[in-house]
Amino acid sequence: MGNPQTGKPTEARLVVDYRQANRRCKPLQMPTMQTVSDILDGMADIQRGGEWFATTLDLKDMFYSIPIHDLYGILNMCVGGQMFSWKVCPQGYRNAPALAVAAMNETIDSFVRTHPKTADVHIWTYVDDVVIMGHDRATVRITTANLKDHLRVKDGQ
Repeated sequence: MGNPQTGKPTEARLVVDYRQANRRCKPLQMPTMQTVSDILDGMADIQRGGEWFATTLDLKDMFYSIPIHDLYGILNMCVGGQMFSWKVCPQGYRNAPALAVAAMNETIDSFVRTHPKTADVHIWTYVDDVVIMGHDRATVRITTANLKDHLRVKDGQ
């Protein structure tokens, strides 16, 4: 059920309580994801190897770019007598993290397959965050630009 909530005195925002919907959804198995300790260990290895350069990307609206197909209307909500349904993954949905990790894994894998220079840099992801790190500034910069372009294309599909 959607509940209008007050925020700032001049604004209202919709808060959706997904507890009932989440109880009805079969949980998806979480895809393989890098652990924070593995990411930090990998970054430390690069730092020990001499001069290094890094870029971080935060895909803050990533959940809202993952299309979903809710065939049974489990995530539908009714506000003021009007029915609404999600076309993209809402935050708060129990399977949102699994869908996000799967989408990120597929996106990064397809990027690495099509950009052979990525062997000169390391790319780590954690849910909606990306770190690109290497010893050559130009390669890190080019990889970052290429990955941003790749993400834009993937988001447009």
